[in-house]
Amino acid sequence: MSERVSELPSGYRVFSHEIIDSTNEEAKRLAMAGDPGKCIVWAVEQTAGRGRRGRQWVSKPGNLFASILIRPQARLADASQLSFAAALAVKHTLEVLSQQAIGFALKWPNDVLVDGAKISGILLEGSSKPARHGGYAQTDYLIIGIGINLQHHPEDTPYPATDMIAATGISLKPEDVVAQLTVSFDEIYQSWVTNGFNALRQQWLKAAYRLGEPIEVQQNDNRIKGIMRDLDATGALRIEVEDGNEVVIHAGDVFFPAGA
Repeated sequence: MSERVSELPSGYRVFSHEIIDSTNEEAKRLAMAGDPGKCIVWAVEQTAGRGRRGRQWVSKPGNLFASILIRPQARLADASQLSFAAALAVKHTLEVLSQQAIGFALKWPNDVLVDGAKISGILLEGSSKPARHGGYAQTDYLIIGIGINLQHHPEDTPYPATDMIAATGISLKPEDVVAQLTVSFDEIYQSWVTNGFNALRQQWLKAAYRLGEPIEVQQNDNRIKGIMRDLDATGALRIEVEDGNEVVIHAGDVFFPAGA
């Protein structure tokens, strides 16, 4: 299958599978076996795909299931900022291949939407090296799992979902998406390495869905309502609540009130 993927950026390799348990799990196996990184694991079908918080990711053939394994020279907490890079790369990939930019937007922390419905989700998993001499623990490896609904989408979800055909009428081949996604991600990744998070943060904010509008954030049994204002220097969400104070959200599920 790898021969179906067109030219990749320098140093990248693709490992292709007809069927696999999970591309993230396979990337983790490669990392543990000493793979140097800059590799993509891609599968036509997954039997145990996962989303954020351990949720099942429906993995029917026709959609894209891929994981990028990298070894950034950074603290693991800083490397997690690359979830925003991945979301921007997905957005750019779909815009390039569909030749249209209208409707694509980003939802915190790492979903990609089209016309307000989820078309892609991202799952980061990583490991750090032991800290030396009281310093910060550095990243050993980072795995960026990416699912994109190309041909179909789940119906029974807490947030509206869609796919490329349903949303745009455009049919994309997964192998073409893998190639463009790798190109787009590497460009944004190299910018992050050189320029840090602030430039990435500004790009993400420009593409953010309903920035400056009401949102609700579910954190376990707590639901926080406010206006989405910004990302802080770490990528946490900053919202203005009813009394005018600011709340910083590090984890949670974002929803947009009906009619907002």
